Amino acid sequence: VVHVLPEAVEFYGSYDWKFGVCFIAGVFASACLEMTFAHHDHGQDILTAEESKADSGAPITIVEESKPLNGTAMNIIWGDAVHNFSDGILIALAFGACDDSALGVAVTVAIVAHELPQELTDFMILVRSGQSPCRALMYNLLSALA
Repeated sequence: VVHVLPEAVEFYGSYDWKFGVCFIAGVFASACLEMTFAHHDHGQDILTAEESKADSGAPITIVEESKPLNGTAMNIIWGDAVHNFSDGILIALAFGACDDSALGVAVTVAIVAHELPQELTDFMILVRSGQSPCRALMYNLLSALA
């Protein structure tokens, strides 16, 4: 987020206290959301160095029955929903920006090309965090509706 600040200041026109307050409020709100959704089992999501070395060559076990959602799964689902919502806004703005739809089509193609590997990665993380493939797909599709 910090790398966008100079462009935001340039777009906004000048830096005053309102800009700083909005930025700090956004960072604080993001931290509060993470603490809200990840506080109950945050320690279970972190692997030690020995576990990660031992796990790096092991095949992923696919479970038939899903575990309860942990902090990693909740962060993936909510983050993906917000991400997909913003992608939808960008597509709508691209089609509304000009009379011909070439810009809208170009932006849509770029976003779809970006979303395919991202959604596949989200699916794999959800399966890895203990969700069955069917439930992981369901959560992925629900977050895509945002």
